[in-house]
Amino acid sequence: MNNKVYITLIVLLGLLCAYLGYKVSSKQTEIIEKTTEVEGLTTDRARVQLELEKMKFSYDTLKTDNEQLSAEMFAQKEQIETLLKRVKNTNYNLYKVKKEAETLRGIMKGYVYKIDSLNVLNKAQAEEISGLRTDLGNERDKRNALNSEKEQLEGKLEIGAILAAGDITAKAVRLKGAGKQVETDRASKTELIKTCFSLRKNLISPSEDKFLYLRIQAPDGTILNPNSSEASRMFDGQLGPYSIRRVVNYSNEEMDVCVFYNVPSPKSMAKGDYIIYIYEQGHKIGQTSLSLR
Repeated sequence: MNNKVYITLIVLLGLLCAYLGYKVSSKQTEIIEKTTEVEGLTTDRARVQLELEKMKFSYDTLKTDNEQLSAEMFAQKEQIETLLKRVKNTNYNLYKVKKEAETLRGIMKGYVYKIDSLNVLNKAQAEEISGLRTDLGNERDKRNALNSEKEQLEGKLEIGAILAAGDITAKAVRLKGAGKQVETDRASKTELIKTCFSLRKNLISPSEDKFLYLRIQAPDGTILNPNSSEASRMFDGQLGPYSIRRVVNYSNEEMDVCVFYNVPSPKSMAKGDYIIYIYEQGHKIGQTSLSLR
């Protein structure tokens, strides 16, 4: 083999080495570029994943009593969960994930604005309701005060409407022929106890029939009561018997009244002091006494 052949082979080998060196260099550059691209994609996916996680956390912190908004936000959280699964899947188009994430971010900002507006409105309504409750409480206090004043006035009117008795006298009477009444001071001869008095003028008391009750207390403290099974009423707040009742038609002017109590058995009348109490509307309006021997 001559020198020309050697030279030719050397040149060809040099060219082949240069070509191979170029190819290796190109591949290395391509590998570096691909590696950089992959690293970039990995970083982008991690960034998108982080943004989605932040959005999910933000939805968790958004609270509202509005049922419609709550339902809508729950649906958006499910979409974020779906995107998180997609971004972790390297086969899914990252560009699409980014676009969908941007859309969700804009929707979330709208919810934040709505909830803030609702909170401001709710606060204003709460303050208004609080003010109304305060006003209502004040009105209720005024009404209670008026009712209390009314009750006091009604109580005063009720007390003022009670009649008063004056010039009260009581006598023991025995009957003679033709119904003639003869005064006596002997217990054994007493057939009637006659109590007379004047009802005073009272313009407050209604003009109507008035029920007057007499309670005649014997010396032993018992009340003379011929109908003990029926004759009981409230006197000074307590239920008790009465001796006799009289109905008078009262017209607001002073009037004289006499009430007769029939003694069931004169011989059973005890000697001593008798007290006669006069009642109207359950209140004592006068009293007097009578002594028998």
